[in-house]
Amino acid sequence: EFLLQEVLVSLVAICAAIFLFITIRLFFDFTHVYTYLLTLLIFIGCVVCVMLVVKDLNLYSPLVSKICSRSHKVECAAVLESRYSTFIGIKWSEIGLSYFVGMLFSVLASNFDISVLSSISLIIIITLPYVAFSIICQKYYIKVWCPLCLVVMVILVLIFCISLFGGYIFVDVQILYTVIKVIACIFISFVIIRLSCKLSNTIRDFHHYYHVNNIIKSDKTVFESLLQKEKEIKTPSCD
Repeated sequence: EFLLQEVLVSLVAICAAIFLFITIRLFFDFTHVYTYLLTLLIFIGCVVCVMLVVKDLNLYSPLVSKICSRSHKVECAAVLESRYSTFIGIKWSEIGLSYFVGMLFSVLASNFDISVLSSISLIIIITLPYVAFSIICQKYYIKVWCPLCLVVMVILVLIFCISLFGGYIFVDVQILYTVIKVIACIFISFVIIRLSCKLSNTIRDFHHYYHVNNIIKSDKTVFESLLQKEKEIKTPSCD
């Protein structure tokens, strides 16, 4: 309950800051500030999605454990392990990380090109229905909240708002071509992240079975029990 209140207070503070910024924008020209805010939000999205992937892979992180500490209304594990946490067998956390990493790479590689920022704004519009989907699933079906997931939802909405007020949402032939390139970056990021997650799972399983095997070998009772079950190997006599 307390953690959920903290998250909600943080979200309200962020929204208030954005509202203040928009109010100031009515009187001053902050053209480049929109670009930096957009990039900053994408970077924060990358960091939060890394935390979600860490939680999904069952890797220990004190920060993630503190944020996702279990309570009556907060339980990240329940959300991340629910049947709503995957899309065609792929974890939403991996998709989200690929999404933000691909966009961040596109922005930095293009040196904050306006066509790339506009392409990202158009792609964000397509993903907005996922915000409603995630919130509805957590509230009415899973009935617990994942703070990290909620932060991602807020980031998506904020990126859309900044894109709207920054004038990045427009369409022309050049933009459509750039959209394809940004999607290609997201796809490449997805392939790399997907393979990395599979490799991490493989390494984790190997260490687990290696550890279990060593325990069995070191336990004399277990070792002798298994040895007795084995067939006796008779060697021919030299006589």
